[in-house]
Amino acid sequence: MTRKIKIYLVGVFLGCLLLTVLPKPFGTSRKNARPSAGQGHGIYPMTMTDGYERDVSLKSAPGRIISLAPSVTEILYAIGVEERLVANTKFDLYPPEAKNIYKIGDMRHPNLEMMVQLRPGLVLGTVLSPASLYERMEAAGLTAVALAHSDWEGVLADIGTVGKLAGVPGEALRAISELREKRDRILEKINFQRHKPVQRVALLYDLEKLYSAGSGSWVGDLIELCHAENIAAGLPSAWPQLSLEGFLKSDPQIVILAVGEGVAARQTATRAIHDLEKDAVWKQINAVRNGRVVMVSKSYFDVPGPRMVNALEEVARAIHPEAFSAQSGQVP
Repeated sequence: MTRKIKIYLVGVFLGCLLLTVLPKPFGTSRKNARPSAGQGHGIYPMTMTDGYERDVSLKSAPGRIISLAPSVTEILYAIGVEERLVANTKFDLYPPEAKNIYKIGDMRHPNLEMMVQLRPGLVLGTVLSPASLYERMEAAGLTAVALAHSDWEGVLADIGTVGKLAGVPGEALRAISELREKRDRILEKINFQRHKPVQRVALLYDLEKLYSAGSGSWVGDLIELCHAENIAAGLPSAWPQLSLEGFLKSDPQIVILAVGEGVAARQTATRAIHDLEKDAVWKQINAVRNGRVVMVSKSYFDVPGPRMVNALEEVARAIHPEAFSAQSGQVP
């Protein structure tokens, strides 16, 4: 062996030894790292019962996922598997990147032929899509799961389910933990209101047909979490349509009106609220007489998922504005 080769080998050995003792560079810590979209850490094969009481089995982590609901899309982004999302519906608008995903129609009438051609390992939807659609997807050879999306805790459970199905249960638990922490910070902010009289609240999606949220709905839960009485709680449906007679009888002290995005939508709603004060019927309602008809962002109240904590804060602000004064600050 020549002298040059010996020097070279000694140099390689010393270099390797140096790498083992030097501290690792910043950014290589796994503490805050998230699994890549291609990783799967679940236990397969797995079988679960979905929102339609169907037993669905997965042999392995799905590499390609189709979303049939905006809520599912938001959950997939929240748990870091958005790179596996190959298609969603035309109503999936958040986060903004979701608008650029291939569209397969809407949640009730998706293009089944296109879905089959995309070869998804999993189709994730909700019970807002009819049971017959899941039967058709199963007949076409697609593995599809319907999430129930019921109350607040039910939505959190669905996030956990999506994480397990996608093979990233740890990321789902992280997302759930963050939502619980944000919820607790909001509720702590209004905790001092417990000793005050409970206020009657109505949450409306419009001022004409009076669609609302009752018991068993995640939106209805928000009102109860904020120490208030939901006037729609005693109705048989989780998403009832109130009668004007019943609405007047309940006489809500606060009306929370979910309004669409954009300046034009808010201006239209502002004019409509102003007109209520001159309406012979509406001006009898406590909330209208006392100027307690409050606008909130409808996008938060349409989609059960990671942003439902934003909806909780808007409800808390509407019911207990004094807890969110400039001196109190905003919930982080």
